[in-house]
Amino acid sequence: DFEISSAEEISQKYAFGNKKIRAAYSEFKDCSDYNYCCALLSNILDILNKLKNYDYGYVFSEPVDVDDVPDYPDVVRTPMDYGTISERLE
Repeated sequence: DFEISSAEEISQKYAFGNKKIRAAYSEFKDCSDYNYCCALLSNILDILNKLKNYDYGYVFSEPVDVDDVPDYPDVVRTPMDYGTISERLE
C-alpha cells in the first residue's frame, strides 16, 4: 500500500532530487518549484526502478515488437514501457 506524499515530504525525503535529474533541469533552478520538481522526478525514478525489478517487470521493460504482435497498435493506442519512461525521464 502506498500513500501520496505532500510536496514538502517529497522534498525532504529525496533531498531535492537525484543529482542527474537536478543537472538535467539546472536551467530551471530559479523556478519556485525547482526543488519540488526534482524531488518528484527522483521519486518517480525510484518507483520505476522498483517496478523494473519485480519478478515480472521484464515483461514491460521494452516496447512490444509489432512484428511479433501485428495487431498491437490496433489494441493499444499509446504504448508505454519502462524503458521508454526511463528515457523520457533522463
